[in-house]
Amino acid sequence: MMHLTNSPEPGLIVRFSLERVAALSRAELEVARLASAGLSNEAIARRRGTAERTVANQMACIFVKLRVPTRRALFTIPELRAIAPLPKPPIRWEVLRYRERQVLALAARGMPLKLIAAELGVRATTVSETLRGARSRLGFLSVADLLCAYEANESQTIK
Repeated sequence: MMHLTNSPEPGLIVRFSLERVAALSRAELEVARLASAGLSNEAIARRRGTAERTVANQMACIFVKLRVPTRRALFTIPELRAIAPLPKPPIRWEVLRYRERQVLALAARGMPLKLIAAELGVRATTVSETLRGARSRLGFLSVADLLCAYEANESQTIK
């Protein structure tokens, strides 16, 4: 696409694509980086705290500015990965529902799902779905990542 492996002047092509990347706004650059990391529009919107439609509009602008036809083409632009990673936004624990907070607190203590279910008077599948919902709401890729972040947050809060 933008990079030719047998080009006589590879520096010129890199500079050319860097100019295209530099044309992106800060928000578009962040969206492009997240999309090139494999996140969906929905996951990007959750992580950035914007509407999914906003992300879709930003993706359309990114395609035009970078002159790439598809989302998959973003994976071929090494300059998106070469730019220093953007800092992670703070985790907004307050968006969790009361039940999600209850389940998360018990799971973070290492309590098995069945015991959490018995403690709260619900089914184990409900506990599992509640954890997945909390993971999704906060934009984590796995429940394990969510639990690690929760434990780290709780240890900082206690200090």
